[in-house]
Amino acid sequence: MSVQQIRKEESDKQYNQKALKSGFWYVFSEILVRGVSFFATPIYTRILPTAVFGNVRIFESWILILVPIISLSLYNSVERAKLDFREKYDAYISSIVTLTLILFASITLVFVIWKDTIKECFSFSESMFWIFPMYGCAFVCILCMQKRERQMLNYKSNILISFLSVLPSVILSITFLMLWKEKATDSMLTDIRILGFYIPLILLGVGVIVIIFLRGRTFVNLSYWRYGVAYSMPLIIYAVSVQVLYQSDKIMIQRMRGDALAGIYSLATTVVYIIDILSNALHGAWTPWLFEKLNRGEIKEVWRVWWILLIGMAVLSWGIVLFAPEAVWFLGGPKYKDAKWLLGSMLSAGVFQFVMLLFVALEKFYKKTRYSGWAGLISAGINISLNGICIYKFGYRAAAYTTAFSYLAAVVIHYLLIRRYMGKGNIPMNKMLLFCLGIWVVNMFSMFSYYAPIYIRICGISLLLLFFCFF
Repeated sequence: MSVQQIRKEESDKQYNQKALKSGFWYVFSEILVRGVSFFATPIYTRILPTAVFGNVRIFESWILILVPIISLSLYNSVERAKLDFREKYDAYISSIVTLTLILFASITLVFVIWKDTIKECFSFSESMFWIFPMYGCAFVCILCMQKRERQMLNYKSNILISFLSVLPSVILSITFLMLWKEKATDSMLTDIRILGFYIPLILLGVGVIVIIFLRGRTFVNLSYWRYGVAYSMPLIIYAVSVQVLYQSDKIMIQRMRGDALAGIYSLATTVVYIIDILSNALHGAWTPWLFEKLNRGEIKEVWRVWWILLIGMAVLSWGIVLFAPEAVWFLGGPKYKDAKWLLGSMLSAGVFQFVMLLFVALEKFYKKTRYSGWAGLISAGINISLNGICIYKFGYRAAAYTTAFSYLAAVVIHYLLIRRYMGKGNIPMNKMLLFCLGIWVVNMFSMFSYYAPIYIRICGISLLLLFFCFF
């Protein structure tokens, strides 16, 4: 073995160790921080009426749908930019943040001119109207900073940002609600929840913007702007379509079946949030490593690690399905008990989303982001169409099934597009699709266990986990 090969192996080993350490702490911090939001949900559901809880979740849905459009989804370019602007990475990010500020300042002006129309169209209260553009801008800048820290494997600063983005907001909003819950009307409770939660995040965004500018010291660079817009524009459609897949159910249920059922469905999505936390944490943690491995052509190592992650996600989703009645009771109490019947399909959809994120990462690396846009647009269209038919005909529970089907359709569409570039033999699609269908069937049949006592379910999952660990 030559000296060069020995040095390359040592370099690879050091990078893998650093990536593993960074990834572990990133996943750990994401689970811990997002867990705070998860465990705050039982407090919110018991303080807030069902309709108010549903209204707040609908506002969050509008944020997640509209912000990618307004920001041109520029934050998605940060990960790939590390490979293209290695020495000028911070300059690129600060320039992109400047463009983000300009975009949100412009949309705020439009909002003010058409204020009454905007409020009526999106059912915004006065506080929602003003919080939306300010938080949207802060949210994008925080995302840029977090993506930068992950790409640089700076797990300590990323953990700090994650904690600051959740803890102050949860503590402040719950404190205000506890103080005013006996005196406030439903509309006042909504405003208290919105202001208490989002103002700390806006302040964090201001601090992040200052740090980004101090690092990059570049405010306007047209070549960076052209790169960011060209790379990210196709991902606007993808980002919006993902949120349509995830959020449109609640909005359509609210419009077609009322606030109360939208609140029950929202509670079910909070249970699914458990798997979303891990899915997004794993995706964020391993993307820097994935990009480096793909850059070196080490595709076999990528699949080896990814299958381990996918199997782990599937086992987690199945375990949550088995204990869905207890999770629903813990999060919302008896008034939300019907939410448990939604979770077989919704948690399966969480696994399908994890598979979809793999294809999106591949498309980002190969700069085929238009594939993400097309796949997202088609799958979102399928979801909205099926929701419009099935919610009307079969009730709000049908939305859980349409969501799972739409995510699975998205996986297939992404594959059909990217295989033209990667080559059919480099993606084990048949095996992947059979695995996804299998976990959906298992999760659906597992809901029959709700008629059995909890100790039987505990014994069943314990035996299966022992077998899984042994295997």
